[in-house]
Amino acid sequence: MKVIFDVAMRPQYSALAILFRDHLGHSLFVKVWRLEAMEATKAEARAALAAVKESQVLGLKNLIFEGDSELVCSVLNDWS
Repeated sequence: MKVIFDVAMRPQYSALAILFRDHLGHSLFVKVWRLEAMEATKAEARAALAAVKESQVLGLKNLIFEGDSELVCSVLNDWS
């Protein structure tokens, strides 16, 4: 299963999203929310953390995490 996390930056807020897809590419779970405006890498890290926490709540394992921030993704890959 693939877990995609993403961020949209706006002057007033940051919009974060996580999406879980199965091996066929079907969307299984989506969560979107707003947080205060913040630096892009910090927002990507918050979205990644939310993706990890949500996958733990759902009891999912053997996941592939995907995001736009190379720094955040490298930390996730080194951790897992």
